[in-house]
Amino acid sequence: MLVFGACGPKNDCQRLAELTCKTEGTSPQDCQAARRSAKEARTQAEFEACGRLLRSFQDAGKGN
Repeated sequence: MLVFGACGPKNDCQRLAELTCKTEGTSPQDCQAARRSAKEARTQAEFEACGRLLRSFQDAGKGN
C-alpha cells in the first residue's frame, strides 16, 4: 500500500475501478478492464465521467 501513496492521491477513475473490483459478481476480467481504463484516463472529460459514475454507485449503495 505504501507504493500507491507515493503516486499521489487517487482520482475518481481509480476509485471507480476499486469499487468495481469490490462489487460482488464482478469477474476478474471486468476488474482488470476497469483498472486498465483508470490507468488510461487522461482527459478532464474522462475524469468527470468517472466522477459521475462513482457518485452514482455510491448513492445506490446508500439506498438513495
